[in-house]
Amino acid sequence: MKNHAWLDSTIILLFIYSFFTKFHLWMPIYVLYLQQERGLSLATIGIVEGIGWVAAALAEVPAGIVADRFGRNRALMVGAFVMAPAMVLYAYTDWFPIICFLQIVWSVGGSFLSGADQALLYDYLQESGLGNFFSKAVSYQLAIMRIASALAGIIGGCLFHQGTAANKRSRGKKERISHPFLPKYLK
Repeated sequence: MKNHAWLDSTIILLFIYSFFTKFHLWMPIYVLYLQQERGLSLATIGIVEGIGWVAAALAEVPAGIVADRFGRNRALMVGAFVMAPAMVLYAYTDWFPIICFLQIVWSVGGSFLSGADQALLYDYLQESGLGNFFSKAVSYQLAIMRIASALAGIIGGCLFHQGTAANKRSRGKKERISHPFLPKYLK
Protein backbone atom coordinates (compact mmCIF):
# COMPACT_ATOMS: atom_id res chain seq x y z
CA MET A 1 0.00 0.00 0.00
CA LYS A 2 1.23 3.47 -0.84
CA ASN A 3 2.52 5.64 1.98
CA HIS A 4 -0.25 8.24 1.52
CA ALA A 5 -3.07 5.94 0.37
CA TRP A 6 -5.17 7.13 3.29
CA LEU A 7 -5.19 10.72 1.93
CA ASP A 8 -8.47 10.93 0.02
CA SER A 9 -10.88 13.80 -0.61
CA THR A 10 -12.73 13.32 2.69
CA ILE A 11 -9.51 13.47 4.72
CA ILE A 12 -8.32 16.50 2.76
CA LEU A 13 -11.64 18.27 3.43
CA LEU A 14 -11.27 17.51 7.12
CA PHE A 15 -7.73 18.92 7.03
CA ILE A 16 -9.01 22.09 5.31
CA TYR A 17 -11.71 22.39 7.97
CA SER A 18 -9.07 21.89 10.68
CA PHE A 19 -6.90 24.61 9.13
CA PHE A 20 -9.69 27.18 9.19
CA THR A 21 -10.81 26.31 12.72
CA LYS A 22 -7.36 27.41 13.92
CA PHE A 23 -6.81 30.34 11.54
CA HIS A 24 -7.53 33.07 14.12
CA LEU A 25 -6.41 36.41 12.70
CA TRP A 26 -7.43 38.15 15.91
CA MET A 27 -5.14 36.09 18.14
CA PRO A 28 -2.07 38.39 18.13
CA ILE A 29 -4.13 41.44 19.12
CA TYR A 30 -6.80 39.88 21.32
CA VAL A 31 -5.44 41.11 24.65
CA LEU A 32 -4.58 44.56 23.25
CA TYR A 33 -8.10 44.83 21.88
CA LEU A 34 -9.70 43.96 25.21
CA GLN A 35 -7.40 46.38 27.05
CA GLN A 36 -7.52 49.34 24.69
CA GLU A 37 -10.98 49.03 23.14
CA ARG A 38 -12.96 47.49 25.95
CA GLY A 39 -10.99 48.99 28.83
CA LEU A 40 -10.36 45.68 30.58
CA SER A 41 -7.35 45.25 32.84
CA LEU A 42 -5.09 42.24 32.49
CA ALA A 43 -6.62 40.82 35.67
CA THR A 44 -10.12 41.19 34.23
CA ILE A 45 -9.03 39.58 30.97
CA GLY A 46 -7.66 36.71 33.03
CA ILE A 47 -11.03 36.37 34.77
CA VAL A 48 -12.86 36.33 31.42
CA GLU A 49 -10.45 33.70 30.10
CA GLY A 50 -10.78 31.66 33.31
CA ILE A 51 -14.57 31.71 33.02
CA GLY A 52 -14.21 30.50 29.44
CA TRP A 53 -11.87 27.66 30.37
CA VAL A 54 -14.19 26.50 33.16
CA ALA A 55 -17.16 26.58 30.77
CA ALA A 56 -15.17 24.60 28.20
CA ALA A 57 -14.17 22.00 30.78
CA LEU A 58 -17.77 21.60 31.99
CA ALA A 59 -19.05 21.29 28.41
CA GLU A 60 -16.52 18.68 27.24
CA VAL A 61 -18.42 15.60 28.44
CA PRO A 62 -21.89 16.76 27.28
CA ALA A 63 -20.40 17.79 23.92
CA GLY A 64 -18.77 14.38 23.61
CA ILE A 65 -22.09 12.69 24.36
CA VAL A 66 -23.75 14.79 21.63
CA ALA A 67 -20.99 13.80 19.19
CA ASP A 68 -21.37 10.11 20.09
CA ARG A 69 -25.16 10.13 19.99
CA PHE A 70 -25.90 12.39 17.03
CA GLY A 71 -22.69 12.16 15.03
CA ARG A 72 -19.34 13.90 14.80
CA ASN A 73 -20.40 15.99 11.79
CA ARG A 74 -23.36 17.40 13.68
CA ALA A 75 -21.19 18.17 16.70
CA LEU A 76 -18.75 20.04 14.46
CA MET A 77 -21.62 22.00 12.89
CA VAL A 78 -23.13 22.86 16.28
CA GLY A 79 -19.74 24.03 17.53
CA ALA A 80 -19.17 26.25 14.51
CA PHE A 81 -22.69 27.72 14.59
CA VAL A 82 -22.46 28.42 18.32
CA MET A 83 -19.00 29.98 18.14
CA ALA A 84 -19.48 32.18 15.06
CA PRO A 85 -22.07 34.64 16.46
CA ALA A 86 -20.25 34.78 19.79
CA MET A 87 -17.02 35.73 18.01
CA VAL A 88 -18.75 38.44 15.97
CA LEU A 89 -20.70 39.91 18.90
CA TYR A 90 -17.56 39.89 21.05
CA ALA A 91 -16.15 42.69 18.89
CA TYR A 92 -19.11 44.97 19.53
CA THR A 93 -19.91 44.78 23.22
CA ASP A 94 -18.56 46.89 26.04
CA TRP A 95 -20.49 45.44 28.96
CA PHE A 96 -18.44 43.06 31.11
CA PRO A 97 -21.30 40.59 31.87
CA ILE A 98 -22.00 40.26 28.14
CA ILE A 99 -18.30 39.75 27.43
CA CYS A 100 -18.31 36.95 30.03
CA PHE A 101 -21.48 35.45 28.57
CA LEU A 102 -20.02 35.50 25.04
CA GLN A 103 -16.81 33.92 26.33
CA ILE A 104 -18.89 31.11 27.84
CA VAL A 105 -20.84 30.61 24.59
CA TRP A 106 -17.62 30.69 22.56
CA SER A 107 -15.98 28.16 24.90
CA VAL A 108 -18.96 25.81 24.90
CA GLY A 109 -18.98 25.94 21.10
CA GLY A 110 -15.29 25.10 21.13
CA SER A 111 -16.03 22.04 23.26
CA PHE A 112 -18.17 20.66 20.44
CA LEU A 113 -15.18 20.97 18.11
CA SER A 114 -12.69 19.59 20.60
CA GLY A 115 -12.08 15.96 19.83
CA ALA A 116 -15.00 15.55 17.43
CA ASP A 117 -12.74 16.21 14.45
CA GLN A 118 -10.25 13.56 15.56
CA ALA A 119 -13.06 11.11 16.36
CA LEU A 120 -14.48 11.74 12.88
CA LEU A 121 -11.05 11.09 11.38
CA TYR A 122 -10.68 7.88 13.42
CA ASP A 123 -14.16 6.62 12.48
CA TYR A 124 -13.61 7.37 8.80
CA LEU A 125 -10.26 5.60 8.68
CA GLN A 126 -11.69 2.58 10.53
CA GLU A 127 -14.65 2.36 8.13
CA SER A 128 -12.24 2.63 5.18
CA GLY A 129 -10.08 -0.19 6.55
CA LEU A 130 -7.20 2.22 7.12
CA GLY A 131 -7.35 2.47 10.91
CA ASN A 132 -3.64 1.74 11.21
CA PHE A 133 -2.96 5.15 9.59
CA PHE A 134 -4.75 7.10 12.34
CA SER A 135 -1.56 8.13 14.17
CA LYS A 136 -0.04 9.45 10.97
CA ALA A 137 -3.27 11.19 9.91
CA VAL A 138 -3.80 12.88 13.27
CA SER A 139 -0.16 14.02 13.24
CA TYR A 140 -0.76 15.68 9.88
CA GLN A 141 -3.97 17.22 11.18
CA LEU A 142 -2.27 18.68 14.26
CA ALA A 143 0.60 19.99 12.13
CA ILE A 144 -1.88 21.69 9.80
CA MET A 145 -3.62 23.28 12.79
CA ARG A 146 -0.28 24.57 14.14
CA ILE A 147 0.63 25.99 10.73
CA ALA A 148 -2.77 27.71 10.56
CA SER A 149 -2.22 29.28 13.99
CA ALA A 150 1.27 30.45 13.06
CA LEU A 151 0.18 31.93 9.73
CA ALA A 152 -2.83 33.63 11.32
CA GLY A 153 -0.61 35.13 14.00
CA ILE A 154 1.77 36.56 11.43
CA ILE A 155 -0.93 37.75 9.02
CA GLY A 156 -3.16 39.10 11.82
CA GLY A 157 -0.28 41.04 13.31
CA CYS A 158 0.64 42.47 9.91
CA LEU A 159 -2.98 43.45 9.18
CA PHE A 160 -3.24 45.17 12.54
CA HIS A 161 0.02 46.98 11.91
CA GLN A 162 -1.14 48.08 8.45
CA GLY A 163 -4.46 49.27 9.88
CA THR A 164 -2.82 51.30 12.62
CA ALA A 165 -0.25 52.75 10.19
CA ALA A 166 -3.00 53.77 7.76
CA ASN A 167 -5.00 55.29 10.58
CA LYS A 168 -2.00 57.30 11.79
CA ARG A 169 -1.60 58.70 8.27
CA SER A 170 -5.25 59.71 8.19
CA ARG A 171 -5.11 61.44 11.60
CA GLY A 172 -6.34 64.98 11.27
CA LYS A 173 -8.37 64.21 8.16
CA LYS A 174 -12.15 64.06 8.30
CA GLU A 175 -12.32 60.42 7.29
CA ARG A 176 -10.59 57.98 9.57
CA ILE A 177 -10.23 54.27 9.24
CA SER A 178 -12.30 52.53 11.88
CA HIS A 179 -12.73 48.88 12.74
CA PRO A 180 -13.34 47.03 16.01
CA PHE A 181 -9.70 46.01 16.44
CA LEU A 182 -8.18 49.44 16.12
CA PRO A 183 -7.07 51.06 19.38
CA LYS A 184 -9.12 54.08 20.49
CA TYR A 185 -6.16 56.45 20.49
CA LEU A 186 -5.65 55.76 16.76
CA LYS A 187 -9.26 56.47 15.74
